[in-house]
Amino acid sequence: MPEEEKKKSSVWTWAAVVAVIVVLATVSIWYFTKDTEEESTDIATEQQEDESAVIIPDGWLGFTSTKYGFSLSYPAEYTIAESAVGTLKFTQNGTEMIDMYVFAANGDEEGMMTSQENLHTDDTKGYMIMDSVVQSKVAGVTAKSIYGSFGKNAGVSQTHEGARGIATFFAKNDKLFIFDSYDNGDETAVKNFTDLLGTISF
Repeated sequence: MPEEEKKKSSVWTWAAVVAVIVVLATVSIWYFTKDTEEESTDIATEQQEDESAVIIPDGWLGFTSTKYGFSLSYPAEYTIAESAVGTLKFTQNGTEMIDMYVFAANGDEEGMMTSQENLHTDDTKGYMIMDSVVQSKVAGVTAKSIYGSFGKNAGVSQTHEGARGIATFFAKNDKLFIFDSYDNGDETAVKNFTDLLGTISF
């Protein structure tokens, strides 16, 4: 074989080898990167599922609001009553422990949240004499809980002036949900209330 043809053959051989190496390297990078991305996605999904997991205490009962599209659980010793407009009242031996009412957000969930926080943290408005404000999550969205003593304008029945308790509100599906809890001297009331909020799902 002429020398010139040998050189051309050698060049093509090396070019083919380099091409094969490049292809193998590209496939390897893609394969290992794909696994890493899938693993990261799986971890992120698991974290989201953990954050949104609903834990229902043993023996609790379930309730679903067809009007507002949410479900929750509550202590078996509570009795729940739903009004025609969808408000809820939880009582224990005839004593009101929790009530819930809803306002339309009309496209301004953030504004409604701010408005309710201002009402509940201003002692002159008659909703609550505030001790503290705690931010948390309910049904995967930001919630505000105001701890203190209720005023004359608080709650559905507006009959809890002076009662110690918690007002928790959050916005979801263009509505503002407000839950009021009255401890009424019951040591388990606060825990029952926070556990109940943790069972809410939409």
